[in-house]
Amino acid sequence: MKSTFYHTSAAALIVMLVIATKPLLGQYSIGTWRDHLPYNELVDVCVIGETVYAASPYGMFRYDNVSGEVQRISKINFLSDVGISCIEYDPVSQYVVVGYQNGNLDLINSTSGINIPDIALSNIIGDKKIYDIYPRGDRLYLSTGFGVVVIDTPRREVKETYFIGENGAPVTVFDVVIAEDKIYAATADGLLRAEVSNPFLPNYANWNEVTDLPMDTTVKHIEYFQGYILMAQGSTDRDVLYRKPFASDTWETFIDFEGLRFNEVWSDGEWFTVSCNLTYFLYHYDFNQNYNVPIHNGYQVHTNNSVVGRYGIIWTADKFNGLLYKMGDNEKNIIPQGPVSGDSRRLEAFDNNIWVAHGGITPDWTNQWRVTGLSGFVEETWRHIGPEPSVINGQNESPNDPAVCDIMDVAVNPLNQNELALASWEEGLVMVNIANETGVVTNGDPEEDGIVPGAAQQSFAPGWKGVAGVAYDADGILWVTNSFTDKALHAIDLGGNYHSFDLSPSVTASDKVGDILIDYNGFIYITVFNKGLLVFNDNGTLGSTSDDNFKLLSDEEGNGGLPSADVQCMEVDLDGEVWVGTAQGLGIFYNSAGIFSEDVFDAEPILIQQDGNTQELLGTESITCIKIDGSNRKWIGTQNSGVYLFSDDGLQEIYHFTEDNSPLYSNTIYDIAINHSNGEVLFATEQGVIGFFSTATKFYEDVENARVFPNPVRPDYTGNITIDGLAYNTNVKITDIQGNIVFETISEGGRAVWNGKRLDGARPATGVYLVFITNPDGSADTTRKLTFIR
Repeated sequence: MKSTFYHTSAAALIVMLVIATKPLLGQYSIGTWRDHLPYNELVDVCVIGETVYAASPYGMFRYDNVSGEVQRISKINFLSDVGISCIEYDPVSQYVVVGYQNGNLDLINSTSGINIPDIALSNIIGDKKIYDIYPRGDRLYLSTGFGVVVIDTPRREVKETYFIGENGAPVTVFDVVIAEDKIYAATADGLLRAEVSNPFLPNYANWNEVTDLPMDTTVKHIEYFQGYILMAQGSTDRDVLYRKPFASDTWETFIDFEGLRFNEVWSDGEWFTVSCNLTYFLYHYDFNQNYNVPIHNGYQVHTNNSVVGRYGIIWTADKFNGLLYKMGDNEKNIIPQGPVSGDSRRLEAFDNNIWVAHGGITPDWTNQWRVTGLSGFVEETWRHIGPEPSVINGQNESPNDPAVCDIMDVAVNPLNQNELALASWEEGLVMVNIANETGVVTNGDPEEDGIVPGAAQQSFAPGWKGVAGVAYDADGILWVTNSFTDKALHAIDLGGNYHSFDLSPSVTASDKVGDILIDYNGFIYITVFNKGLLVFNDNGTLGSTSDDNFKLLSDEEGNGGLPSADVQCMEVDLDGEVWVGTAQGLGIFYNSAGIFSEDVFDAEPILIQQDGNTQELLGTESITCIKIDGSNRKWIGTQNSGVYLFSDDGLQEIYHFTEDNSPLYSNTIYDIAINHSNGEVLFATEQGVIGFFSTATKFYEDVENARVFPNPVRPDYTGNITIDGLAYNTNVKITDIQGNIVFETISEGGRAVWNGKRLDGARPATGVYLVFITNPDGSADTTRKLTFIR
């Protein structure tokens, strides 16, 4: 049985203003970073004249409403962290204040950023999240998970901390407002009030509980507007907004709809808004409702904050649909280029394209029910294949949803780059043709396609498939892993015929099988959860099983000798060596061709000298992913220690990127992909995808298409000069017109990099320079001219 796969959201973009940021590849210098963050998932917004700042959990963007210009803001430039929880504009300091989930705080403008890490670095135990920011004079009042923190903005330091829970205990403060000499704090324990002029506000005894509230529950939001106090409280099935005149003790219900949850209440004195899970409301100073907006551009809204800017324009941070603009009947969505989600499990690079699988599983391999789909970076433009935003946020995130759940992996057909194979941990194998943006779900009818549904388990919906790995071999044959069945490996040939392989007793119906790799011998490697690495060889006879071989390599000496049976990744390098990453280190099979011919076949560690001692490279690390660049160097991602780059033999550490020493968003790395066309290495982290422009690219058979950029090199250029399109280990020699050598190197893959300085460290004089390019055996050479302007 087959059912129609969800269509892409490309048609939806007709009604959206998608901000494309497509700089030329040459504009990115070697050693620089660029973000690939989702900007449709917004948590907050603030407006300054014609400029709007919109924040996602991962980063921000600045939008100029006059020019339409977008400036992306992340750890790469002005931010110190990820995990944004709220933003606010401070008119006194003229900074946009950025609060984080971990208590960190940034002050930014269009050119710089200042970090105030006091809360994040404090020894406070528990919730440090900044829930709201309230500027007042030269102070910032921060609502946090433990109390109120007052920041002295000119000094950029913590001025005071108010622990105002019972007997001075910490209490979650969601919101703060100052009105008519009173300061109110909306807390998990109710509404507290104090005299703002009291010099002893850090003393909890100077705060009084407001006891006349309509409900004895958490106070989520508090706002002062036109002489009224507005307060939001929650019940089991709804939130209710109450109001009362400031001097009165009587609260009246203002907004009360079943199923409504408030995310923010905002006011600038003339307007106030209420942002909700299913709509947003706009009121004028007379409390007359101007708008109740459940649908924007045809999509259900899920607003986290709405503010009113110049000319009465409503700017809204939506959880799924980006920055919403509304002026009268004119509506548009502003979404800078990026993937549709920050969630990612696998990256796949093919030629100049990158694909991100947004699904995932829990550590015990149960579904997370992510229906986000797939994002592709195709020709420097992000596209989405998956359900429309109205499906993603339409309460359709349960096991019974029609959308495809938990896409675990993606593979590109080398014979037809428009054809993608997706591995869904719920629906099984999904085939998509990106040319016509259609696809089908293969539902696992054994008589039709040979993919056997998983064994019946009460925790899974009927028909659950458990496909985690897909890969094409060089001949275009698709290989697929399938859990909870004896037939854990399948192949689909060019004629569309299915072939299933019984791998018992090595793999049984109780096993979980994951990723798949195909080496230069044609051997198929699949990871078997907590059992090791199974290697399969069909000996080139796909239609016959009589000559098939398979072997389970484990942590047993003589039978794999892996550092751990918990194999998490594997990769084959340019020499045919298979590098295996486990939960307890790294093992290498240097002679993979001997897997089936040698009686004793064990992985070997890499031994290094450190502090005078011999030890195994990454011997204590949980290794999550390995990728090989064009120079045969090894990029290795880890569970807790970021990313390493090692030389081809693993003996030299070239880079070690962490969230502390680089723009890397997180030390937890899920996957790595390399765009061999331009040398960009993409890291799928716990907090989104980021790219780093490395020195190595793919190499070519000859050097005829070698190119140099930038050319000419102008006086204001300070980055690297790149020579691309080279053969493997090409010799590059740069001389002046008299033949004096100013630089010489060997290419990394198909790329050589020059820092633009002579051998003596000085910048070359103005003139024409010759770039002599010779392949390794001297059988081909070429020359390029490079103009230097000093």
